[in-house]
Amino acid sequence: MKRDTATAPAFAGAQHHRGQVSPPQDERHLLHFNFRHHTLSALFALLLAACSAPAPLVTGPAHPPMWLASDGDTRFILIGSVHQLPPDLNWQDARVARAVGQADELLLELDPVELPQIPALFARVARDEPVASLDTRIGRDLAEPALDVAASAGIDEQAAQTLESWGLAMALGSVQSADAGLLSEAGVESTLTRLFQAAHKPIHGLERAADQLALFDALPPATQDAMLARTVRERGQARADIRDLLTAWARGDVARLARLASEDVARTPGLAEPLVYARNRAWAAALTQRAQRPGTVMVAVGTGHLVGAQSLPTLLRAAGFQVRAIR
Repeated sequence: MKRDTATAPAFAGAQHHRGQVSPPQDERHLLHFNFRHHTLSALFALLLAACSAPAPLVTGPAHPPMWLASDGDTRFILIGSVHQLPPDLNWQDARVARAVGQADELLLELDPVELPQIPALFARVARDEPVASLDTRIGRDLAEPALDVAASAGIDEQAAQTLESWGLAMALGSVQSADAGLLSEAGVESTLTRLFQAAHKPIHGLERAADQLALFDALPPATQDAMLARTVRERGQARADIRDLLTAWARGDVARLARLASEDVARTPGLAEPLVYARNRAWAAALTQRAQRPGTVMVAVGTGHLVGAQSLPTLLRAAGFQVRAIR
């Protein structure tokens, strides 16, 4: 996103070394924006290997929210994903196992074959425009802690200063996920991918990685700066936010999840439409097209896309599908 500033010094590379910045490793996390997991850490995959959490975020078996949308000969089994989870959380209940067995294919936000290209895409897109200093973008009182968090991820000051605000927000959010002990490998999409690959069932994506990144890059500078400022300002409550999300998700508490989503997007105006609602409409159109062929499709997307007034189940119901919760 262009700004009227002088070009800041470029940073080198996309690998995770001191003085270099590592982009999100798995862009499935990019667009789970409507939950602060810490929102930005849910969005943005890991820079760091997860650290040990001081206490479990959620215990006991989990029962994620699921829906069935059907039009007769085509069935979509929707499951709300959390892109990063504690590695010891048991969420594959009988409903999930049955859905995996019945489904002919898996639809994710991104096809797994796209994942290897994400680091290079991020490194290019997140620094393709000149940016002002962090002091100018978010104020000195937030710039200093932002640089401290970045340094803990091996991102030096020059690299942090040259990232566009959305990219730096991603990087800082990933530190919070790591500190909470969350792993992308334990997340819903990664787990389902392994299960469908083992069963030799096809996996497809609803979007392209480049298009996902472009959504962030197209955000107005003021919105990007607000996103970054919020990430830094609320860093101390990240663990509590993650616990709230995981607890509601594990209980399948759709009403609570909808409230969390609504509160979250309201905190940073300008994000909900491009990052959630517009994508929901595009996905509903894609599923409606897919319904012209019979079969059973398991669809795993960020939970925030499946709750609320403009959710994917709501849009599918409006398009004529029979939609019900799977309990």
